[in-house]
Amino acid sequence: MGYRKKKKPIHLQSGWAIYLRTSDKEAQNPESSQERQRFIIQRAVLERSDLPVISEYSDVLTGRTPLRMGYQQMLQDARSGCFSHVVVERADRFGRNDTEALRAIDELDEFGVAVRFANQPDLDPMDPDDRVIVALSFTLARRESMLSGLRIKGAGDAKRSNGGYLGRVPDGFISIEDTVPGRRTYSKKSHHIEPDPERAPIWR
Repeated sequence: MGYRKKKKPIHLQSGWAIYLRTSDKEAQNPESSQERQRFIIQRAVLERSDLPVISEYSDVLTGRTPLRMGYQQMLQDARSGCFSHVVVERADRFGRNDTEALRAIDELDEFGVAVRFANQPDLDPMDPDDRVIVALSFTLARRESMLSGLRIKGAGDAKRSNGGYLGRVPDGFISIEDTVPGRRTYSKKSHHIEPDPERAPIWR
């Protein structure tokens, strides 16, 4: 196998690019999540560096897809030599698709751009030993994403089996609040659906 030369831009500007990603699970409060990421990056990496912050990119989208506007813009700017380093809070913020994320890290390295993770700031994904840890981080993140999907599906199946419904009540049905006489609870009220006496005959 031949040695792959770096495609380092002629004019590589020294400085940091910050990448923030909020998953769709955190989408109800993306500003809070990204502010937390920014704080951790500042404390763990930027305060220890003499390089300036040049750009910041952000997405509110799952890391399973590389088709994120902020992410793609970051890669495009890296190809143009706009910065020399990229920092994210942790590996899975960069992407949950380990194959795509590692490919992007390799591409950034070809252009002379280093990637760092705030939760492990001394980790170099281009170092053979550190590479194993980074790859494992992506694999664990993908595993957690799969398990979370299974938990959500299981909860939905359980709700439907008890007469509940996920999302908007379909036309022809109405939502009925469950009542349990003599039972005191502080949990969220549950509901089930029943045929709407007025609309159900139309659909039937």
